[in-house]
Amino acid sequence: MIDHSLLNELRNLILLKIDITIISPSDCQHIALAISRKLNKKISDTTIKRLFGFAAVKYNFSKFTINTLLEFVEHPSLLNKSDEGIKNSNDKKDAEQWIKITANAKKISQKTVKHIVNHCTIPYRYTINRQFATDEFQYFYDSNYSFTSFIAQPGYGKSILLSQIVSNLFLKQKDKYNNDILLFINAPDLFRNEHDHLNFDTELKRVLDVNDPQPIINLFHKFHEKTGHKVIIIIDAFYDLFHLNKNKSVAFEAIINWLCEIEDGNAIKLVVSMRSYLWARFHTLIRNSHYLTKTWYPGNNYVQERISNVPPLTELEVENIISNMNPKLLQHINSYVKEKLSNPFYFKYYYHLKDEYDSNVYHTNLIFFEIYLRFIFDQIYKSHLSPEKLVVCKKIIQFSDYGLKSSTVNKALFFNDFFLFKQAYMDLLAEGIIIEHKKILNDVLVETVGFVHHHFFDYFLYKELAEREPNFTVETLDEIIKNYSPTRSKKLIKWMIFSAIRNSKYAKLQIIAQYQGSIKNELTLFTTENIKHQLKLKPNDAIEANKYFTHQKLPES
Repeated sequence: MIDHSLLNELRNLILLKIDITIISPSDCQHIALAISRKLNKKISDTTIKRLFGFAAVKYNFSKFTINTLLEFVEHPSLLNKSDEGIKNSNDKKDAEQWIKITANAKKISQKTVKHIVNHCTIPYRYTINRQFATDEFQYFYDSNYSFTSFIAQPGYGKSILLSQIVSNLFLKQKDKYNNDILLFINAPDLFRNEHDHLNFDTELKRVLDVNDPQPIINLFHKFHEKTGHKVIIIIDAFYDLFHLNKNKSVAFEAIINWLCEIEDGNAIKLVVSMRSYLWARFHTLIRNSHYLTKTWYPGNNYVQERISNVPPLTELEVENIISNMNPKLLQHINSYVKEKLSNPFYFKYYYHLKDEYDSNVYHTNLIFFEIYLRFIFDQIYKSHLSPEKLVVCKKIIQFSDYGLKSSTVNKALFFNDFFLFKQAYMDLLAEGIIIEHKKILNDVLVETVGFVHHHFFDYFLYKELAEREPNFTVETLDEIIKNYSPTRSKKLIKWMIFSAIRNSKYAKLQIIAQYQGSIKNELTLFTTENIKHQLKLKPNDAIEANKYFTHQKLPES
């Protein structure tokens, strides 16, 4: 550690450099900014406060910090004295600690990757390495940022892309960052303290089996100084942690406090993976901290409107996954299906439906109505608090004037009965079904609520319209086409057709045969594809189907 007399001399030189006689806490940010401008190196104002006694010194100043400050004051003789003052009497002990930490961290990381492989919604061998994520991580690794995040709604493959990064860059002997200390861990395995206060340092020591009384951050900084290698901590599965009723604010505060102690991003890097809803809560806690927001790398794909920096799959990525599943599929899949599969969460259903649909139907638009329905049933009808969630979904449709005004509604409209379905509403946010947005209207901050996925809105709008007018007529179709956009009106009518055939209510299909509008051919083709598929499942429906839908003679049982 550096001698106290040298620290005093360093303080005096900094004050002389800045031309300050009596320093106050508010001056520390000015000093940190001056260092950044002159050297293009980042020293936090918290570190400056520790140097001048305005904040507690929890650990020794890193060599990076001392050398940066000495470079700032331009005093070479003191720099030489500083090098002599850094003592390394415990080199052997530290080396043994690093070996132990590295081994324990790697074991945990391998276990986390294995958990992801075993719980992947499609066979893991079909997944791909997302190049954007690798590029973003490597840029962050080489930067001075202290932490970054992968943010997206559920089902976007955040855990998989992290597992690919870890497997491709860290775990094998010849990997680029194999000599670094890597801890890839799920949040419930890290934050296991049931008390109202969590200490990130203590939790890290527990999982890594470190008994040294000094803060583990000291060991990490020494590791970096001696070896030139870094410590990478990646935390995933925050939703699983809070699903276990753990307090979000306690875990978030533990992370924030630790980030403030890292100082610079050269030795220690933190990566967190969060759902959009959780990141919005976390970002609320750090957005007023100039230091923390400056040390966060948001990535090149961050979109505030979506609260996400994980983009949809590219067409090439979709093709690579499909090719992994079955190369022959690529010959049949059209651009519509590829576009839909750019949303990664659909692949789960697409994969499982391949054995239920023959090839003539599997590659058509029809498959996505089946996917949407299963997605909605899993996320709403079969989920916890299903009745209350349905109330929220219905209210969004009703408050939007049945889609005639907007797809999003003012959150204030929910307040009267909010206590009746508050938990369901919060679950829908956390599960990526609905999303909140803030915007300024007439100088007033307004919070709006809407569905994350447009097919949720279309489906529940169809359900509401069907409830209002259970007997669809040709006039009903004309009214829908008149009131809604061409895209939405076709989806609403197709939902009516899909639902009628699914429930063997073929009488409702008479209106398609009678309809003479511009989209008749498209609706007729969609109806025919639906019926043919239904007859494979229920061949006895053929007589009833032919009775009411006579556009094309269908096979009888």
